[in-house]
Amino acid sequence: MTGSKLSKRLVLWICTVVCLTIVVIVFLLLQNAKTPAHVMIKGRMIQLVETIGNAWGAAAARHASRNPEGIDAEASTGKTGEANKRSEEALAVLDYVQSMSGKKILSGQSDERGASNGQTTLAYVEKVTGKSPAILGLDVGMYDARHSTAYFRKLNNVIKDAKAYWDQNGIVSLQWHWSNPLLAQASYENTKAPFNLEKALSPGTAEYKAIMQDLEVIAEALGKLQSARVPVLWRPLHEADGQWFWWGKGTPEQYKQLWIYIHNYLSKEKGLNNLIWIYSASLKLNDAWYPGDAYVDIVGTDLYYKNDTPNDIYSKAKYDGLVKLGGGRPVALTENGVIPDPQKLLDKGFLWSWFLTWHTTYLKDNNTDDDLRRFYHHDLVITREELPSFSRKR
Repeated sequence: MTGSKLSKRLVLWICTVVCLTIVVIVFLLLQNAKTPAHVMIKGRMIQLVETIGNAWGAAAARHASRNPEGIDAEASTGKTGEANKRSEEALAVLDYVQSMSGKKILSGQSDERGASNGQTTLAYVEKVTGKSPAILGLDVGMYDARHSTAYFRKLNNVIKDAKAYWDQNGIVSLQWHWSNPLLAQASYENTKAPFNLEKALSPGTAEYKAIMQDLEVIAEALGKLQSARVPVLWRPLHEADGQWFWWGKGTPEQYKQLWIYIHNYLSKEKGLNNLIWIYSASLKLNDAWYPGDAYVDIVGTDLYYKNDTPNDIYSKAKYDGLVKLGGGRPVALTENGVIPDPQKLLDKGFLWSWFLTWHTTYLKDNNTDDDLRRFYHHDLVITREELPSFSRKR
């Protein structure tokens, strides 16, 4: 064999080895990328090959989730983009609310936060009417020293009350009067204390660390309800367009970023599939604050008016505006003082999906006992006694 032929064979052998090595490397990479993460960044779909665990994909998803324009928003179906991952119970409640929309109105009553000896306003309604509201509204915003023993005791009581009401065949609504995360004392007044929303969504800032601490606490509380298979009508960051709470004191874009960040944190990072997301507008109804169809299941408004005004509980224009805002999603009266007369609503040509009367003096000062009995026994009003079992295992 000549030196020339030997050299040619050696080169051919080296090329073959190199090609085989490349094929093996590509094969291994494809095996590691069977379930690639996808995120939308500035309108473009980016596929992330998962290498060491899910670290890169999770980091990119967290980064993209802070930008409303960079979210992979699924087509509107009347449910948020996470609907297909929702618990059986949550889907059952949401489907029921949708099926009743425009046909009947669910009764609802808020109660004092952190009640430990029975819900007093709820007990009053039950005593007067002989019936229980279909929906019990509770608040996870505890007014005590932030993350103190008393704070957690009250929060745990709320979670226990919520579970108990679901077990009694009721529906649970939780709102969050979120006190300024930077202040040591949680109070209603401090829900209105200024808070820098731009810094709140910037990792490394004191504001960001504070909201993450609060979100961790709330996620754990909501997780207890998920473990107990309790769905929640979840109403965070309400009345933002009124701009009196801290989450509404920035720009609409900052508010939407905060909403979407919280939605993704709870639904995706924490895996909470028992939440039905409710956007509650104030009397202004400014469309610029709406987070987007991919992040909202139900829209609503908080109204405390009695007379026929544009912001009244009997305003068809207000209702129609909310229907348009939510793309046909159910529309609820998420807070009220006066309980709307169902027949008067029907005469106006609409029905709220539910009413949720505020507790204590707001109930008693605006509604007589006769009003309560008449409305809770009205053919158009659904009480707890008339609810289906949904997906409860009996």
